[in-house]
Amino acid sequence: MKWLAKAAVQGTIGYLPRSHEINYVFQRKVTKRLPRGEEDFDFHAETAAQHVRALRRHRPRAQLGDLRLYEFGSGWDLIGAIAQWALGANSQVLIDIRDNVRLELVNHTLSQFSARHESLERRLGEPLRHVDGRPITSLQDLETRFGIRYLAPLDARATGLPTASIDFVTSTFTLEHIPAGDLADILTEIRRLLAPEGLMSSLIDLQDHYSYIDGSVSVYHFLRYSDRVWALLNPRLQWQSRLRYREYLALFRSAGFALLSEEREEPDDEDLRTLASTPIHPRFLHADWSLQDIGVRSLAVVAEAQEDVPVAVELRGGGAGAIS
Repeated sequence: MKWLAKAAVQGTIGYLPRSHEINYVFQRKVTKRLPRGEEDFDFHAETAAQHVRALRRHRPRAQLGDLRLYEFGSGWDLIGAIAQWALGANSQVLIDIRDNVRLELVNHTLSQFSARHESLERRLGEPLRHVDGRPITSLQDLETRFGIRYLAPLDARATGLPTASIDFVTSTFTLEHIPAGDLADILTEIRRLLAPEGLMSSLIDLQDHYSYIDGSVSVYHFLRYSDRVWALLNPRLQWQSRLRYREYLALFRSAGFALLSEEREEPDDEDLRTLASTPIHPRFLHADWSLQDIGVRSLAVVAEAQEDVPVAVELRGGGAGAIS
């Protein structure tokens, strides 16, 4: 089965010296998932537009070009950050727990935005600034030309950035790769970083990521395992938390955030039949959780920091792990 093979390969790579460099080469030379194909590229550009639309909805008078943006877990190719610049952002701080940016992939991103300007405008449904497709040769070029400051390695739980220095935080399919305890600390830090009237927009994928490469497993496949067994199948290079949507909302609220909106991709009838036939582990079965709750496939949250709210995060379990 493909998912077991991937778990074994990534699990092995994860324990090797320079494991993330090896994984990068594996993604480029073996699986050839990098640089991204057009469809995957456009999808990641669209997420930037989704964040901007959330900002406009909740802060209609805010001007993106005047705001200080922040994203953690920004990845290798910075598609989202370049899209934010094209949408009008002038100041962005990006951080990663390790130095993930690859200039050759960022240059591919620049060339795509430059060459496909009109098609990307149509796809995103937004006017875009023209991106200079000339290659960058350093992170300083990135900051000089696009106002993007990349800081890595830097721990999102304790960034050292000034208090109230950020107006808009975006998180794009990152939270599902962070253990609950670490995520609680990250949200507390974001609350400190946000200026008055600041917002956080998060996109969270609640599906088993193995289902993307193996059609034999469902998006709920990982719900059948205990935390102990799942730890053996959950490689550090693509760690999945398995938290359900109600647990994420609890984390936001416990960290002192008010939820301005939550948009859920609800399970359809076929999903509910799949769930009903899946031996779901008791860790995910609670009296106040319906099958519909367990089956939510993705979540988009927009939140603002509340003042003078005590922080006390309590979860039911399943948050074991650490940022690696």
